[in-house]
Parts: sequence; C-alpha cells; structure tokens
Amino acid sequence: MRRRQIERNRARAALFTLIAVADGHVKQLNLLNDKARRVLVMCSRRAGKTYAMAAILLATALANPGSNSIYLALTRGQAKRTIWNDTWVPLCDAWGIDPNCHNKTELVTTFANGSHVYFGGTDDLRHIITELGQKLTLAIVDECQDQSSTVLKQLVEKILPPALADMSGRLILSGTIPETPSGYFWKQWERAKADGGKSWSPHNWSMMDNPHMKDPAGELAAHLQDTGLPESDPGVQRDWKGIITFDATALAFRYDLHRNGFHPGTTETDPLGKWTTRIAPKEIIEKCEFFCVGADQGKFDRMVIQVFGWSSKHRELYQVYEWTSVRDHGGAFSAFGPPLDQVRKLFGHCNHYFDLGGSKLAIDNFTTDHGVYVLEAAKKVDRKGQVDRLNTLMKAARFFCMIGSDLEGDFLTTKWDKDKREKGQWEWSSENHPDAADAGRYASQGYFDGTTEAPPPPKEEQRGFEDDDLQPGQEPPAWYEKDLDAVVPDGPSELY
Repeated sequence: MRRRQIERNRARAALFTLIAVADGHVKQLNLLNDKARRVLVMCSRRAGKTYAMAAILLATALANPGSNSIYLALTRGQAKRTIWNDTWVPLCDAWGIDPNCHNKTELVTTFANGSHVYFGGTDDLRHIITELGQKLTLAIVDECQDQSSTVLKQLVEKILPPALADMSGRLILSGTIPETPSGYFWKQWERAKADGGKSWSPHNWSMMDNPHMKDPAGELAAHLQDTGLPESDPGVQRDWKGIITFDATALAFRYDLHRNGFHPGTTETDPLGKWTTRIAPKEIIEKCEFFCVGADQGKFDRMVIQVFGWSSKHRELYQVYEWTSVRDHGGAFSAFGPPLDQVRKLFGHCNHYFDLGGSKLAIDNFTTDHGVYVLEAAKKVDRKGQVDRLNTLMKAARFFCMIGSDLEGDFLTTKWDKDKREKGQWEWSSENHPDAADAGRYASQGYFDGTTEAPPPPKEEQRGFEDDDLQPGQEPPAWYEKDLDAVVPDGPSELY
C-alpha cells in the first residue's frame, strides 16, 4: 500500500505544471511564468497572491534539486497561519508531495530531490541570518505593506543579496496595496514604474481577476450595502479592485513633497551608523532670524533634535537642522551634548523645548550640565492642536522640511489610532511612533508662542549661579557654591 501511494504521488507530481496550478487565472499565471530575478507583487485582498507564492516555492523546489528557498512573513506565527497551514501543506498534498516531508515544528519541507523550503518571519532577523548561511535559489518576503521599512531595506540591500548571489537566485517582494504612498515597498514600486520594470518586474491584479473567487462583484455589492460605503472609497478601491489609490485623511500630517519639501544642504552619518545629521542649505538658513530647538529623548525609539527657523519679516517656518539616532539606542541625556554644540555654532543661542519626561529636575540638570537654556518643557498634551497648526502651515505652503529627513518620513507614515479617535482621543497609531515629528512639534512651539528673542547666552567666565540667574521657582544646581573648576570644565564641548 505504501508503494502504491508513492507511485500515485509520483504520477500526480509528474502532472504538476504552472498552467495546471493557475487553472485559468491568467494574471496569476503571468506571475508564475515571470523569470525575472527581482519581482514585485502588489494586489488586492483575496486575489490569489498567497497561493501564487506557494506555487512558486513548490515549482522552484521541484525544478532545482538540492535548492534552498525561504518565505518570510511578518512573524513566524503569521507564516504558519497564513501560508503553511492553509496554503502550503494543502498545495503539496494536492500534487502528491509526501506528507512526511513536512517538519511542522521547524516549518521546513524537505523534498525527495534534496530541496528545502523554509518558512519564518522578519521579526527574527538573527535566526534568519543563521538560516541564510546556505545558498538560496529563491527568497520571498510577503506582507511587505506592513513590514518595517528599516527591516525590509536591510533584507533587500544587505542580508539577502549575498545569499542569492551564488545561485543567481530570485527575490520576490509581495503585499497588498498600502494605505499611504510611503515605505520601502512603495518606493520600490514607484521605482519599477519609473524605469519601465528594469529594477523590478511589477505585477498587480485584484480579486475581480480571480476566477476561483465565487462572485466577487456580488460580494462587493453586499459589502457596500452592509457598510454604506461608496464604491469610490479608497479602501474599497484598494482592497477589492486592486486599484492603487490613497486616502489623504489616513495620515495625521498633510505634508506634500512638492509643496513643502526641499533638499538638504548636507547629510552626514557617523561611521557606525548610530546617528545622522542633516542641515538645510545656506540660502534657507539665511532667511531665518530666530531658531527654536525641539528634542525628544525617545528611550525606546530614536533620540531626535529638530531645529526650526523663521524671521519677523516672513511667515514661513523652515526645518534647518535634524539629528537622529538609531532606534533602541539606550542613550542618556548626555548624548545630546555634541549635536547641541553644533547647533550653537550654526545658529547661535536658540530657545529650547525638550521632552525630558516632564521632570523639572531633569531640565535644571540639563541646563547646568550643558549650558543650554531650556526655555520650557515640551507641551505634549496638546498633540492634536499642534498637529493642526502645522497642517495649516503645510496646506498654505508656509512650512518646509528637508526631503529624505526622518521628519519627512514621519509625516509620510504617521496615523492616528482609529479606536482611540472613536473615543475622542488623539493617540498615535502603533504602526509608527513619530519621535522625529514629536521633536518637530516641540521645535514649532517657539514660532507659535510668538517667541522672537533668543535667550541670554550662558556666562563663560562665571559658571556659578547668583540669585538673579535663577528662573522663578528654579532650584540652584547641585554643584552650587562648590569648586567649579574641579566640577565643570571651561566649555560644554569639553564634556565630550
């Protein structure tokens, strides 16, 4: 019986062809027949995209004995739920692949010809890098619309290419249409369209093109009737018809690159890649008389410094300086010292609005340690009001930021939490924490508060505090009346 089952499986496997797999799905077959080394797939939901990915994995394993392929979802658990259980194993069974080939614990299928197909998630990069020590014939990254741009960029540009190089392997990025025109996946799609498919071979279709979907038009009509949504709704266009369209109201900020963007004058990244500095061109800085600094410590995100400038003659507000660290930096307040020294040299003595946890002691100590006059703690509670005021400037073409900056990145990706909005609360969506935009909000406070006078510079010869030097309610620093020469060096820069 075992021999007969093996013979039946071999007979079914011999009938395996891409035409048979597609079974009349023309646009899916176009993808299955595409042999380009770099492929993009952007579809609506229920279009047959996941089934196509499984078919490509199976065809590659059968046609290339001893090959290694990998499929990456957002998480290993998602890969198990969305493709392994519901698509991959049933597809293999349908074409006579021995069920004993599947290791359900490790999510690996080993074929009789020595080929292997691995399933995992991009949330476990360390494990992925270990697995990719082998030569790869095929790599598929799915759910790219929800993948972190940082992780996706690292996979596409650094981790996967060496593993694919020996076998001239193929890379496929797959996902649904994103809600907003942002992120690494979308940028690669734009690139493919701009160069006529030279960089990536793009594929796009919808559930309406899927012959195996029972009455999609009828399902859409029922959905519209149940929800009251118009057919022109951007979500309906994307998720049902596969039409690439966006809803401007999905984002918190109303930034437009052509209306509000300009290229930075200089961009510098340290050799270890731990921080990046961007400075506006000289002609932009020269338009400004007054400058305000906003900073966000971002304990679990990025440390960010934003500097905004404006003048009394013009109503425009400019981003003139940005310093950002990597995420999960673990840095202390002192990490702000060197970039603030640079800010002081470039713009003189600015007003400062810092998010230091709302601690008065932290603000006082920061002023003492760094010679930076902190005008006021950042106003974090009026998030919605600050965003609205910035949006007003953006729509009136009176706010400008550097193209490619982390601030612009936050403008293009930040959303409000939909569930909190229904409760009348204005909280950021968990998809992206906009620490760069938060620092920008703080930097805009001086402009909106009408602050047009720079604070007094710190005294260089007398570093101690007199009663007249203290602000209302401010306590003397810890080193008050001590030997200042032994405690504080002559200048802030010498602390670093």
